[in-house]
Amino acid sequence: MSLLKPLAAAVAAVLVLSLGGLALDAQAGSVSYVVTTPASPYLGGGIHSFAPLSFPKFDLSGQCLEEVCVRLDGSVFGFVGMENYEGFPKILTSNFTAKISLTRPDLTSLAVVQPAVPTSDPVTAFDGSVDYAGTSGLTISGLGASDTDSTCLASPADLALFSGPGSIALPCTALSLCTQLGANSWTFGIQAVAVGKITYNYVDCATPTRPATWGTLKSLYR
Repeated sequence: MSLLKPLAAAVAAVLVLSLGGLALDAQAGSVSYVVTTPASPYLGGGIHSFAPLSFPKFDLSGQCLEEVCVRLDGSVFGFVGMENYEGFPKILTSNFTAKISLTRPDLTSLAVVQPAVPTSDPVTAFDGSVDYAGTSGLTISGLGASDTDSTCLASPADLALFSGPGSIALPCTALSLCTQLGANSWTFGIQAVAVGKITYNYVDCATPTRPATWGTLKSLYR
C-alpha cells in the first residue's frame, strides 16, 4: 500500500498538467538560400536592373513558417579621375558610391545599401594637360566598398508571400550616386555586385495532444 500513495500523487500531478490545456511539441529550425548577381556594367546616370534574385519559397511539409529574414550585401568597385583647370591649387574630393536595392515583387523595399568611398587629394594649378594625371590631376583606381542591410519579416502577408511551391523572384537594382567637388573635369567608372540571402525560421506545426484522463492513466498500472 505504501507504493500506491506516491503513484497516485504522481498520476494526479500529471492529470492536473494535462487537463489544463493542449500539450504542444515544437522543434525550431531554419534554412537559408544565397544568390549572387554578376557584376553590373559601368553605372551611368540611370538605374541598372539586375536579373531578379530567385529563391525557393518555404514549402516544408509539417513545418510552420514563423519568420523570413532578408539580408542584402552590396559592393562597389572602380575608379575616379579628376582634373583642375584653374591657375591655383585645390583640394579635389569625391564620393564614390552607389545605391543597391532589393524589393518585393511589387517593388516595395526589403533592403537598401549604399557602399561608399570618400576621397580627398590636393593638386596644383593647371599643369597644361587634361589627362587626369600630372600635378593638377589624378586618377584613383582600385576603389572598393561594401555595405550590409537586413530585416526580418513576420506579418501574415509576408509569410504568405514567401510560402508555397515554386520560387519567388526579388527585383534588385543599382544606381550610381557618385559626386565630386573642386574638379573642372572628372570621370568615373563604378560597378556593383549584390548578394541576397533569405533565411526561413520555422517550427513543427503545433498539433494538439489528447488530454490524459484518470481512466487511461489508471489502466497503465493494472
